[in-house]
Amino acid sequence: MKKMNTGVKRFIFYTTITSPLGTIYVAFTKKGVSRIGLGINSEKGFVKDLEDDYHIKAKMYKMGLTDFKKELRSYFSSSHKVKSFSFRSPLDLLEGTPFEKEVWLEIKKVPYGKVISYKDLAIKVGRPRAARAIGSACRKNPIPIIIPCHRIIGNDNSLKGYSSGIKIKRRLLEIEGVLKDNGFQGVI
Repeated sequence: MKKMNTGVKRFIFYTTITSPLGTIYVAFTKKGVSRIGLGINSEKGFVKDLEDDYHIKAKMYKMGLTDFKKELRSYFSSSHKVKSFSFRSPLDLLEGTPFEKEVWLEIKKVPYGKVISYKDLAIKVGRPRAARAIGSACRKNPIPIIIPCHRIIGNDNSLKGYSSGIKIKRRLLEIEGVLKDNGFQGVI
């Protein structure tokens, strides 16, 4: 059976933002931010992943997300001079299982300048034995920084993994004033 062409073209848009971490790639829809790419080597790779994952064409839109770009610049310039910071830009979670989305929404509640263990996060979502599943959900988080999975640490206060690399996780925690020379500050 031949697919009917309805004439409707679907796109996911993306833009780039220069940051202290290098180029950040941000995908978005009319509803909000859908994916953030940190530590990615090329725009071409980011676009290919978007198109493969969402099965729609990705289109550069340099003028997009003006408010979010301001928020992100503010986040990076704050460098723990502020006691709190939260992103207000809307999100459009195009991926994730119901469990992953539940975990991501709980992670979003972890305040700026604070960290929590995978185990404690598992308890908060009502699955006290699911610390590894929490780690897996963190690894699949499509919107790092806004859904701050960098604030999730091991029970032993170690950094553990991060989808964009430990170096970026460490830098984000330093920006928030959580990681000092003598260890973590602000463990909840």
